[in-house]
Formats: sequence, structure tokens, C-alpha cells
Amino acid sequence: MKLTALATQPRILTGGEKLHVAGVPYAAADGGATVLDFWKWAFSDVLLDTTRGKFAEFLVAWLIGEGDHPPPTTTEYDIEGKDGLRIEVKSTAYRQRWLSTTDRNTAPTFSGFKRYRYVDRRPVGKRDYLADIYVLALLAETDQGLVDPIDLAQWEFFVLSKEELRKASGDKVAISLTRVRAAVSSCRAQDLASRIEEGHVNASLKGTHPQRWSDDRKCTHLKRTPATLGLSNANPATGGQGCTQWTSENRSDGLTSSRARASGRLPVRDTTAQSP
Repeated sequence: MKLTALATQPRILTGGEKLHVAGVPYAAADGGATVLDFWKWAFSDVLLDTTRGKFAEFLVAWLIGEGDHPPPTTTEYDIEGKDGLRIEVKSTAYRQRWLSTTDRNTAPTFSGFKRYRYVDRRPVGKRDYLADIYVLALLAETDQGLVDPIDLAQWEFFVLSKEELRKASGDKVAISLTRVRAAVSSCRAQDLASRIEEGHVNASLKGTHPQRWSDDRKCTHLKRTPATLGLSNANPATGGQGCTQWTSENRSDGLTSSRARASGRLPVRDTTAQSP
């Protein structure tokens, strides 16, 4: 008999929940421990590698409006954004908890981009880039006495599509900060949402826009065909179908996004295309 795991959503905790025994609060001499006590015990040191990584994921989710619910339970990516956009977050830092004030800064690198795809809880095929957008988060403060992970001014973010990351890294398991900077400029926290949107848009121009994924999820913009839009070539990422975000001749200066335009990161353009 094949057993199927029940799909459950994690319960949102507030921190005030007390440890209990079969529903009865466990009353210790100090009045008992709460979930908040656990969080303070386990996650107060955000400079630790493991905690910083999870904190970076939270930062990205929060900055793009997805921080009010737990992350997806899948092991294939970290955050699910608008239209099912799959986002992977990797972090690094110049300063680490284990460094002393006299130790030199570490050389920041990002790694761990490829993951297994799982079917029936078993890995299938080889590790691959399973996210659509990769956000590389750098805690950029170089002074051990000043580094503060909860200070958003100390973070830089680099946004790359999977193809951009594959090219920049040479398809290797890791990439240095130097190579990341050579491939893309960084942005600050207040610009991250629009930069991710822009990365999503730019991917469409290169045939990697996730309008149709391998599991057949579709972008909500998928409404018309290339012929309707006057495109000479169909976007290969859509299986031959067009998208209302696409414009005549697939030119980058014609593609617009309402949120990116509103932020001022993309110019206002007329995307109306005439039928051939």
C-alpha cells in the first residue's frame, strides 16, 4: 500500500503560546516557557551563518509583501511571489560570528543554488536551478564592532534570473562576490521589490520568463498569441504562446510593468501592438 503524506499548512504562532502537556500548561518555577522564549534562545544571534541565512529569506519575503505567512513547504525554492514566481535566497557576509575584531574579513561567496526536484518525496534527476529568480543577499558591514544584521542599511541585494546566474557562475557550485558584482548591480532594501519585478520582466525578453513552468502553471498575463501581439517569434518559455507583457519585435524598451513603472525603475511605454 502506498502511503501519501497529508498536506498541512503550518499554524501561525504569536510567541505567547506556552509549552504544555496534553493541553495543560507546563508550569515551571519561572512560570513556564513560551514559544517566544524558544525564538529568543535559538535565533537571537542573527550573525551566525545558519540564522543569518533564514533571516535573509525573511527579509526578502517581507520586503516583497510575502512575509505575513510561513514560507512554502517545498524544498525546491524559498519564497513564492506574485503569479507563482519562485524565488531562491542566498546570503553571505564579510563578518562572521566566529571572527574576532582583529581577524580579517572573509571573502564573501554564494553557493548552494542547485536543488533536487522531488516526486513522491524522492529526488528525481540531477540537481538543477529550480527557482525563477535568485536573490543574493550580502551583509556588507566590514567592521566587527558595527555589524548589525537587523540594520537594513547594511544589506545589499543582487537579483539574477536563473540563466544570468548560470552564466555568471560558469554553472559552478559557488560564485564569488567579485563575479556577482561584475554581472549585476546591487540594490538596497527599499528597491528590492521593484528589482525583482524588473528581473522577472527582463527574463521574459530572453525566453526564460516563467509564463509557463514545467508543471504547467501559467502566468496570469498569458492571454494572447504572438500573432495578436505582432511578434515575429513566439516566446520559447511559453510553449509557443504569447503574453500581454510582450510587445512587437520583443524589444526590451517596449516591455512594461505597472509596479516597475510606478517605482520609476522602468519608463512608461506604449505596449499596444498592431496585428500584422
